[in-house]
Amino acid sequence: MHFAAVCGWLEQRGVEQTFKYYEGSPRREKEFKARVAIIPAADVFDTVKKFSWTEGYSFNPTLLFLKKAMETGQLKDWAVVVPSLNNNPIRKVDGFDVQLLKRSRRDGVRGGFTGFSFRQRPAIMRIAGNLEEFGGAAAEALSTSTRGAMLLNFSADPASQDAADRDPSAEAWDGDIESADVATIFALAVPYLSAPRGRIGFRVRDDSQPDKPILDEDDLRKLKADATD
Repeated sequence: MHFAAVCGWLEQRGVEQTFKYYEGSPRREKEFKARVAIIPAADVFDTVKKFSWTEGYSFNPTLLFLKKAMETGQLKDWAVVVPSLNNNPIRKVDGFDVQLLKRSRRDGVRGGFTGFSFRQRPAIMRIAGNLEEFGGAAAEALSTSTRGAMLLNFSADPASQDAADRDPSAEAWDGDIESADVATIFALAVPYLSAPRGRIGFRVRDDSQPDKPILDEDDLRKLKADATD
């Protein structure tokens, strides 16, 4: 379902661009390639709203934040950045040529994935308007005050947790692959001016207890219940 929701964006990608990042000490400038699609905010919102999530996790606070940013004109579109990664095979998924990663899920049979590489995150943060981040000329050119940025990758994700079965370079992955065996992985950077402190749709502090910065277990349960109403 997730792949079907986003595969149309792949057809809207432009030519490959070069993004920059710093690595090492002393810092060295390096680069990665990616193709980018500019997608209206409403389309991205409607798409991610359809996603299902791992048990115990709610995306509702983020959806509420995105909706408010759209309504106030702080979020108008997204730069969907699809990296071209070295040594990852291109496979046919529901008729689309897609580069698949070999990624493991966290503990649990179908738990979530680990985060994106530090090499790619600064570029989307710079596109989203954070001037303290470095992404090179391509990221600067894509940046507007009302544009968010999304990193979009795809990973081999069969039901089997065996490492050999999850390797997209194996012969078993030749031919047309069903999207049910592919995970859609994304990371979001909202327009910097819409959340300059990094807030995403919720606050830790309980307004009825202004001097209490940390929520206890009862508070957390209430917060989760409110988010799923």
